Amino acid sequence: MFLVSLLRFRTLAVLLLFLSFAVRSETAQLLVPPDVLIKTITEEVIVLMRQESHAREGNSGRAAVLVEEKVAPHLDFEQMTMLAMGPNWRVATSQERSRLVREFHMLLVRTYGALLDGYRDQAIVFLPLRAAPTDTDVTVRAQIRQSSGDAIVIAIRMKKLPEGWKAYDIVVDGVSLVLTYRGTFREEIARTGVSGLIKVLAEKNK
Repeated sequence: MFLVSLLRFRTLAVLLLFLSFAVRSETAQLLVPPDVLIKTITEEVIVLMRQESHAREGNSGRAAVLVEEKVAPHLDFEQMTMLAMGPNWRVATSQERSRLVREFHMLLVRTYGALLDGYRDQAIVFLPLRAAPTDTDVTVRAQIRQSSGDAIVIAIRMKKLPEGWKAYDIVVDGVSLVLTYRGTFREEIARTGVSGLIKVLAEKNK
């Protein structure tokens, strides 16, 4: 199944807080360290989610629009697709790669949209960023404290690109969102080829 298990990734909606980088300008985004950027925007996004809660409730289309507007610009979909494809990325043609990125983009937006309403004001604790100022590939870590007392460990892998920091993988309690798809992608390609995988993704995205 191509959609990530809602049970396993039920808290991924919280990651929208981390990835909604509505910074004031492109220059500001380039200058601010990734962990600082994430922390400073979190409160603004929480307010937005609360304001949108009634509009989103029972409206998956509205949730997907929010994800597309606030999150998608700050995800490196090409890198995410490459990771999900693994070695099969090399056998895909240029045209197939473009289609794969587009369809995987849509699939992830739908997945995030479906999980958007999962946020319930959990406490978020950011951990110190272990990286040098010159690093261009970092991992931002945080813990989501739940009312039960359990903590969910989040790791956001980010790369500094010319247009700013972008996330290319999200790991929840040791489980990679992107790599979760690799097995199912590999199985589908073995049965029907890369074109078959594209067709399946396109059908699911309709």
